[in-house]
Amino acid sequence: TTITDSGLLSTHDLYQAYRLQALNAERTKSKVFVEGAGLGEVNGTYVQRGSHEGTPMFRKEGVWRDKEETFCIFLCTYSNGNKSWCLSVVPKGKEPGKTSDIDFYECPVSFGKTAVSASGETVPSRGWKLVSYGSPPVPKCSLIAGCVEES
Repeated sequence: TTITDSGLLSTHDLYQAYRLQALNAERTKSKVFVEGAGLGEVNGTYVQRGSHEGTPMFRKEGVWRDKEETFCIFLCTYSNGNKSWCLSVVPKGKEPGKTSDIDFYECPVSFGKTAVSASGETVPSRGWKLVSYGSPPVPKCSLIAGCVEES
């Protein structure tokens, strides 16, 4: 296939339109702010990137035990059918919700407290409990939607 220049737009104008569209896409991503966790490494802003089990997954880069890791918040269905939101490190190249995850906190879907909406799904603000590598107190989550993270 050969692409020919139509002359309708300059390369510069096309680049600027593409750049603005990319910035707008970043601006509209949902984010979850995690605070108050006893394990400080999990606190911070998680950006929606991808999905797991048909629900949004949120990620934050960080350091765990002197190693660069990706901290994730995602919905997981256990082998017994129960569902929980998990806050874990998912090893690079692995799918979330596996035994290779490093789990810190979880919140059962059946927990009926106030939740924040993220793309039609709910990430609980409260009701988290300690698992495996977590430390008290448990975190609180807040939705940040439609804003650009300042550096």
